[in-house]
Amino acid sequence: MRTVSDEQVKIWDETIETLAKRRSRIIGVDYDDLIQEGRMAVLLALLGDYEPCELDIQNAMRRWIRAQKKTTYVTYNIRG
Repeated sequence: MRTVSDEQVKIWDETIETLAKRRSRIIGVDYDDLIQEGRMAVLLALLGDYEPCELDIQNAMRRWIRAQKKTTYVTYNIRG
């Protein structure tokens, strides 16, 4: 398996942060989670032996946002 260095992923940090800032304004979307998804997209691209691109990062963030919107919330009633 191919190895990927931190420096190879950090090259994309500025792009990831810019894309995450745009999408973190959506209610229920956490900036740090978007950063993590962006870095994972870059890492997986590099491990797959191809150069990551901005579209890969955007798509990873979109998938995560869609998954967050599908979750249901549980409400608890206070017994009194």
